[in-house]
Amino acid sequence: MSQRARLSTAMAEASMGVAAAGKTAMTAEESRETNALIDHYLRYYIPAMIGKPEIKIVTSSDAENEYDLSALNYHFAVQVNVPLLFRAIPGLNREVTLGISELKVRKFSSIATDYVFVMDFSDKQSGLQMDGLKRVVKQISHEVIENNTDSRIAYIPFSVGVPVLLKETNERGGRKIACSILFVPTPEYAINYAFWADKNLITSPDWNARMYEMDRYRYQYYNEVVRMATPVIPETQMQQRWCKANSESGRAVGQYHHSCKTANEPYSDIFSEDSSKIIKEEYQKAFHAWSRHNALMTIMHQASADLDAMLEKMFTDEAIINLPLPWTPLRYYYRTFDNMCQSGGWSMNSGDMAHAQPKSWMIELTNDLQRLESLQTMTQAGKAQISSGLLRSVPVMAKGKNRRKVFILLHDGQHGGWDGVTQELLKEKNVCGKIKEGLIARAQTKDTTVDMYYISTSFSGENVAIWGRQCVGKERATTATSEKALIDILRGIISDETGHFAS
Repeated sequence: MSQRARLSTAMAEASMGVAAAGKTAMTAEESRETNALIDHYLRYYIPAMIGKPEIKIVTSSDAENEYDLSALNYHFAVQVNVPLLFRAIPGLNREVTLGISELKVRKFSSIATDYVFVMDFSDKQSGLQMDGLKRVVKQISHEVIENNTDSRIAYIPFSVGVPVLLKETNERGGRKIACSILFVPTPEYAINYAFWADKNLITSPDWNARMYEMDRYRYQYYNEVVRMATPVIPETQMQQRWCKANSESGRAVGQYHHSCKTANEPYSDIFSEDSSKIIKEEYQKAFHAWSRHNALMTIMHQASADLDAMLEKMFTDEAIINLPLPWTPLRYYYRTFDNMCQSGGWSMNSGDMAHAQPKSWMIELTNDLQRLESLQTMTQAGKAQISSGLLRSVPVMAKGKNRRKVFILLHDGQHGGWDGVTQELLKEKNVCGKIKEGLIARAQTKDTTVDMYYISTSFSGENVAIWGRQCVGKERATTATSEKALIDILRGIISDETGHFAS
């Protein structure tokens, strides 16, 4: 191979290496590192090179094109000195200069993108399957942010609803969570779900009996959960701090011997004017909603959900309902709607309220890899209603500033027979089409493309086909039952071309 051919080969490889870094404006240190990289390639291919090469790099960038790609342009010029390979004529230079003056490389990169991972955190995703999924999502998230720091990522871990962290702490200083769901109830089910989420309901039509039982279980919450948190406090101290003694008590009177509440939580006082109004107006409907929830595993079912209103309001937080999830054992008299957001966790013993740590929670769009790292500590529980995760992800995505948006649904691939809402949203309501149309139409973001992918983590060809036909498109619905298969699919979604030569 001639020296000139070696020079061409060295610069072909070196220029691709430089382009892969994706830099346009380089610091002095980055320029030195880049020149050192080129020098390394030149000396590898031209070991006889004399002295230092002369290297010049000019860079420019092009805005994204119709394919949502932006381009970085690199123009390389280089000169090297090599010894003459034949006997020099006396008095002439014993070196010859070789050069390349017009080597061009264009590196196409995907534009900054908002990615939302809607992840099945039900108990069907267990063991190595969940651990592998989390490892893959972590790796892909790092690759996304390292490729383009303007990209953003959100995690939506769902079971039946999506757990969210609250800023407030509970009565003993532990973390507080809620079950977040995008839900517009039909008139028959239109109640204050946040109020009723921690109230005990009974069948008796007697008003005083209803109030007595509600008050009694409120006291039990403070006495058996709040008081018993480490360090345990005496019952008298608990009463002084959170309760008041009643001069009259009993089922016939409508109150327990003590009535308890938490300051700054208006719904905890069941005898306040606002609470009394809610109880009187909604008790029977609340009991009916609770009963149907017990039968259908969710508050969001075909009888209770106004799907058309939900699809209209899904691009903002207007239709978000957050159900408080007290850090208690998983019992209906503490958590009225106890099928909701079991993936958020619950108390495994009566003494851990002060150290309450949710098992999973939503992370909104961010490029903070340390914040995204918390996914690795999350665990799963409960059943799965994928529509609750998908709908809850929409207002999260709508807050994103990037013009390209990608939804990635990771699901165990099974639809419970009880989940008629998901089936109706897919088959009758064109939910995915309306999500895409709505995001693109929003003047706030001026989105150019909205892509959706469905990946089943189990062998479920029938449901993959359903999601392909009724939501994401056949070519974007697939199965991945191993870490390698999943990472290959996700890399295909976020793939970024290193570069190619341009004449």
